[in-house]
Amino acid sequence: MQPDCSCPFEVRTAQKMRDFIEERMESLNAAAYVGTGGATLFESSSAENSEDKEASSDQQIDPVTLLNAAPGAFVSGLKEPLSASLWPYKVVQALARESTLATFVETCRVLKIVEGASADETDAGHTTVHTSKGELIARTVIVATNAWITDVLPELEAHVKAVTNTVLCSKLPVPPEMRWPIATISCGDGAEEVYINQREDGRIVLGGLRSKDQSLCQSDSGPGDSAIAHALQEWFRERFPAMASVIGSYEYCWKGCIGIPQDGMPIAGRLPGRGDMVYVCGGFAGHGMPRCLGLAEGLVQHICGLEVSEAEYMARCDVRRFFTDAILHTP
Repeated sequence: MQPDCSCPFEVRTAQKMRDFIEERMESLNAAAYVGTGGATLFESSSAENSEDKEASSDQQIDPVTLLNAAPGAFVSGLKEPLSASLWPYKVVQALARESTLATFVETCRVLKIVEGASADETDAGHTTVHTSKGELIARTVIVATNAWITDVLPELEAHVKAVTNTVLCSKLPVPPEMRWPIATISCGDGAEEVYINQREDGRIVLGGLRSKDQSLCQSDSGPGDSAIAHALQEWFRERFPAMASVIGSYEYCWKGCIGIPQDGMPIAGRLPGRGDMVYVCGGFAGHGMPRCLGLAEGLVQHICGLEVSEAEYMARCDVRRFFTDAILHTP
């Protein structure tokens, strides 16, 4: 989780995530939370200058001194004090346990959402959610399937693109004396980004370089792209040769799916044309951890008629921006 420190919404959301883990999951260890911060590294002075935040001297780091990077691999780096490593799956389970209404169901696939429940007149004004484990009748549905949003809501296909991201995990942990004092590293922008996560047990998780993916596959089944996996290993070996030599091979290689809206902003709110019953929250463009909890909270506040604590950011993410008529004619 690496929130943009220039975005107050992301800063607040990251803190809410930490607070929930610390207060409701008994300890940060329950989510493998490592809150030692992170760093953004720059491979060229032009990339550094394009960063839209002015760094003070205490934000700057020397990648060679702090991270034992190869001399000349990076021109500079910036501290990201709010960055952290965590296990999202554990947090999702804990959130479900906290709710008196929610149930955490594994391996359940949503197939489609249909307005109107059935021929039964008592179901009028409801929606049917068809899943791999049966049908659910609901008055309000929130689709939060992120990269798979368009599978359930095909009207968003023109606005949200799903892409895959290859991720590796080292077989061996980094020896304690060689471990970084930070948990996360990011380098590059967009599809060129490489991100590194030093896990609690010392293993290295390495992902990114989506720009090298030539396939049109949008499935996260099976192993990651072999060419990208090789490119990621070469990238890491060239820039962190000492660490690469001790972690050896990579035990796991997998794919993850990312939902990217056409304008780069997440989508949230009521979906037009669905009888005021279907809402959406997702499209985090690979930047979900510092966004998802805050957007989900704001959406639920809106549905329940409460004051929306992040109203300004929620308005920027309103899914109706893709449906001009809905914005003009719907409150």
